[in-house]
Amino acid sequence: MESANPVPAHVPADVVVDFDVYDPPKLDQGLQQAWMTLQQPGGPSLVWSIRNGGHWIATRGEDVAKFYADFERLSSRVLMVPREKMIGNRPIPISSDRPEHTAYRGAVNPSLTPRAIQEIEAGIRALVVELVDAIKDKGRCDFVSEFALVVPLTVFMRYADLPPSELPRLRELAEEKVRPTGKMTPQQIMIGFADFLRPIVEERIGAIDRNDMFSRVLSKEVFGRPVTVDEGIRLCSQIIVAALDTTAGTMAHIFTHLATHATARRDLREHPEKIPGAIEEYLRRFPLVAMARYATQDFEHDGITVKEGDLVVLPTMLHGLDPTITASPYEVDFERKNPSHSSFGQGPHRCPGATLARLELGAAVEAWLDRIPEFSIAEGSPIKYHSGLIGSMSGLHLVWPTGENTQK
Repeated sequence: MESANPVPAHVPADVVVDFDVYDPPKLDQGLQQAWMTLQQPGGPSLVWSIRNGGHWIATRGEDVAKFYADFERLSSRVLMVPREKMIGNRPIPISSDRPEHTAYRGAVNPSLTPRAIQEIEAGIRALVVELVDAIKDKGRCDFVSEFALVVPLTVFMRYADLPPSELPRLRELAEEKVRPTGKMTPQQIMIGFADFLRPIVEERIGAIDRNDMFSRVLSKEVFGRPVTVDEGIRLCSQIIVAALDTTAGTMAHIFTHLATHATARRDLREHPEKIPGAIEEYLRRFPLVAMARYATQDFEHDGITVKEGDLVVLPTMLHGLDPTITASPYEVDFERKNPSHSSFGQGPHRCPGATLARLELGAAVEAWLDRIPEFSIAEGSPIKYHSGLIGSMSGLHLVWPTGENTQK
């Protein structure tokens, strides 16, 4: 565990907690449950953790949503704790502020609008069906490494027009990013992405005869000039990471629930029209993200002073599972109207890939249930939860009947 840090003078003693965002208590019981230990009835809306350099954590759902949208007082220049983790690791546009953020998002957004995703939806659904068909006769799989990561990675490879021969290299980097083994530091992983991307970016900057995702981004202008190679690498690195992290982690949590709830499997299999709403409910129930923000000025919140330079961690779990916002928050209810969550963020930094992620998740659920209607978690499956900037899961082994008992 990270060593404790001195408590600054402006932090009240009664809001100090010993909470490590990378190793929270009760993590073995589930990522969301671990974070929810911070949300106590009548407790403070901000607590100060003595771990990872010392930082605030917002504990109420309404504050998490509000602070994500508050780009004037809370900057995105520091996204994780301790702040030293950001050295040499400044992805764009996610770690930039206005006006830079507006310019860079202007390059990324057109490729990820609902209309743009609708144009490739049929191809994505067909691709996901292929991936399920490739695995269904095995009767078992390590779900995260063999499917949850493969779906967004394969979709990305195809629509960024990357050669299939590069899949193993990119998959290795992606797995280390999503399921860190310690073989590589976060900085080494980003360097790996940069080395992979440099020749691609150099080739495609300003290309007018290509229509792949990278080329469309790299053909845009920022600040009235072409994107530089360095900017292109940082933009494309962020697109890759964003395409993988939350989608793979959310998919793993969804299938853990489906594997243990036969009624939910049957309901979605017999009524696929419910899947979009179910995905929204799953996004509320299983949030993964706990990004930090950097206070650009002193401000008061519920009688607590946040000083300029303080870091504030915003756990999306504490929005989706806040009982003052959602009744029976731990229950997955496909009939719930307008599930409230911040799983894709709020405000200017709201995830531009939300439409694509929803499509991939929904397509995966529909294709899997259609072809593998009954499945369960393998006995003794060593599920392990990982906490941090973006939570994840590993060790999810699924099993299912094959042969005559498997549809299609």
